Amino acid sequence: MSKENAEYWVKRASDYAKANHGEVTMSLLDCLKVMANMRTSGLKAIVTTERLIEKLREESRKPQEFRYTAIMSGFDPDDPKDIEELHRTNAIQEFNNARITAELKAGNRPLPAIADGFEEDETEIEPFVEEEELTEEKELLRKVTSVFEGVEILQENGSQLIS
Repeated sequence: MSKENAEYWVKRASDYAKANHGEVTMSLLDCLKVMANMRTSGLKAIVTTERLIEKLREESRKPQEFRYTAIMSGFDPDDPKDIEELHRTNAIQEFNNARITAELKAGNRPLPAIADGFEEDETEIEPFVEEEELTEEKELLRKVTSVFEGVEILQENGSQLIS
């Protein structure tokens, strides 16, 4: 803020105080407080605006990033079946990532290390979950896969009925 702007705001604040409260003199300290509050308010508005602009940019880039992800994953972004397969693959990956994160937070070893059966020194590792919990996760994964397969069958049958 320039000196002229600061003097303008101090004069305006002083005039306002005189108009509403009679003769009030503002000390130098009061003037500095007013200017500090104005500066803080301005900076908060700037930060909020910058965050909003960044969120808008992120949202506008999502379709393009999804298309790039599809291409880099080996899927045709213009083919609905490939897009559905990409969504299915992403859902399975998100499920696995969430499970691994939960296991790490619980202080247990994640399943990929157990699936290998051995650590780097070729010694057998002990399982961190009971066999019953592993079968529940496998069952859930089987259900997710069967739902996606059912959707694919319905889409194939629907396209055959239409033509």
